[in-house]
Amino acid sequence: GLVLLLVSIPLGVFLVSQRQELRKRAAPATVLSLSPSTTTKTVGETFTVNITINTGENRVVAADIDLSFNPTVLEALGVGAGSFFTSPQEPTKIINNNTGKINYSLFSLTPQQGSGTLVAIIFKGKGVGISPVSFDRTTTVGGIGETEALSRTEPGSYTIGGTGGPSPT
Repeated sequence: GLVLLLVSIPLGVFLVSQRQELRKRAAPATVLSLSPSTTTKTVGETFTVNITINTGENRVVAADIDLSFNPTVLEALGVGAGSFFTSPQEPTKIINNNTGKINYSLFSLTPQQGSGTLVAIIFKGKGVGISPVSFDRTTTVGGIGETEALSRTEPGSYTIGGTGGPSPT
């Protein structure tokens, strides 16, 4: 009985530490950010804003992106997959320029880890002003070993100035 006790105590400690290590590895570590985070353009000018991803320790397979912007300042012309996933599926691709919302989802059957461009959005300056572009709380990133891999998001702010044409006389 003493030998069994002496073997089972270290084995129990080892198994508990392994379980804690697995739990630690499965913690959400992924960061989504907008790049560039700020820029200044003119009315009528188009520009691209990328959603970049850094997965940290996570291995991710999917993302549901919900963005908000000021529809009097910006108009979203298009949204599509960046180069982070190889041949992703894009089941949701909705732009609503009346409410200033973008709903976009993509997934891959091959888990990815690291950093890169997840999504590219083309905006056009619509009116003079400043538009924050932010991730809604409904934005999620799905990973292997964790149902929610998203740790935090970093928004952007975009300034649209008047047209660059000649001033009136």
